[in-house]
Amino acid sequence: MNSLQIKCTGELSNRDVAAWREIASLNEVTSHPFLQPEFVQAVGKHRPETRVAVIQNGSDYVGFFPYQTTSAGVGHPVLPELTDYHGLIATDALDLSAEELLRKCGLLVWHFDHLPVSQGMFRRHHAYQDPSYLVRLSAGFENYAAELRERKSSVLSQALRKSRKLERELGPVTFHVHEESEEAVTNLVDWKRVHLDRRSGSNPFVRPWMHSLLREVSQTHGETFHPELSVLRAGGQCLAVHFGLRTGNRLVSWIPTFAPEFSQYSPGQVLYAELIRSAADRGIAEIELGRGENQLKLSLSNASVPLAVGAVDLRMTSRVIRSGWFRMRQMVHSNGFLKQHSLPFLRRIKSFVS
Repeated sequence: MNSLQIKCTGELSNRDVAAWREIASLNEVTSHPFLQPEFVQAVGKHRPETRVAVIQNGSDYVGFFPYQTTSAGVGHPVLPELTDYHGLIATDALDLSAEELLRKCGLLVWHFDHLPVSQGMFRRHHAYQDPSYLVRLSAGFENYAAELRERKSSVLSQALRKSRKLERELGPVTFHVHEESEEAVTNLVDWKRVHLDRRSGSNPFVRPWMHSLLREVSQTHGETFHPELSVLRAGGQCLAVHFGLRTGNRLVSWIPTFAPEFSQYSPGQVLYAELIRSAADRGIAEIELGRGENQLKLSLSNASVPLAVGAVDLRMTSRVIRSGWFRMRQMVHSNGFLKQHSLPFLRRIKSFVS
């Protein structure tokens, strides 16, 4: 029979962390950077509402469930504003339903919007699925570039032209895979805040803890968890920053951004071209670009995997309301005109439903 203990991240023992790391390594889904103990512990230092359910069968560890909670019993994934992968880290010996898991955690609801569809215990709580876009590099950079050319994507050649323009007008272009520098973290937060301020919806980069949290993660290295704070410069000036997280030969493209005053050079596009070439040279087989569509992401990707959106909710009335919201969202997103003109309204409703 499974027993469950709720712990703050600072209460996890070395034995807990070692068992978590071992279970996470058992399959590709749970080896994701956002499900690693190092990431969750780094977040927990700055988000005190972070919890981990440690699940055992006798003396054997069978699962870990990281989440964030409110006093009202509302649960979310860890750092829900920014993370692109959610779920449970468990062995086949885990014997709990999703509803039992929530009750043992003291939660009334757990929201998710980047859940791997292979996590069967949550399957009946899916509302819909969206693709998460990938750059697959197992055949090497030249084969990847040839694949893009075959489908008439000029994104890499455009990046090369922009890079040459930068060289001519600003100076030599350099790309560094990882810099543990205060300048890189500050630029990441400041530029991302500016870009998101121009859109409707919430902006997590205005929150006072964001800078210190990202600095913490950028300096957190584990046995398999590695942050990569990559920087693109021209003539010594920092033009773009990309915060990625790596486990094994998988790199997650987490937070990309660029200096708004240099937008005419498309520094984000140049940075991604450099990042992909560097990743292929280092033996990285896959770069995860995440859910959500934008032109650059669609141009660069050559594969996708489905991720689920939904909630495990123990409250019947709330389930009915949320079901209506998801049906309305699907109707809007299936109509190009409605999708273009209704997103701010939908975001307000989503905030209310959540």
